[in-house]
Amino acid sequence: PLLDSFEITDSSVEILQLLFENMVPNQDRLRASFDTSIFATDAVNTMVMNGVPFRDAYRQVGTNLDTIEAYDIDANLQSKTHLGSTGNLGLAILTERLEVLKKLDW
Repeated sequence: PLLDSFEITDSSVEILQLLFENMVPNQDRLRASFDTSIFATDAVNTMVMNGVPFRDAYRQVGTNLDTIEAYDIDANLQSKTHLGSTGNLGLAILTERLEVLKKLDW
């Protein structure tokens, strides 16, 4: 089973590489699919930065998801800079790792 798992992992890496190489997101459809609840975390963070205790901000936003104001999507994404965030997915790092795995002779 262990050796079989290596073959399965190798095949999975090959499939992922094909997926990433050929994926073309439809930005218009993605943007159209957003509703303002996607900005709930941002709304809570804004309230906390303005002095509202986190617990209160969380409850207030959670019970009023339909009233969250829309943020500028591009500006919002660009403000997320830590690795793994929506504005910095680290795709180059993942691509490098896939290349290393691809070169391994299982």
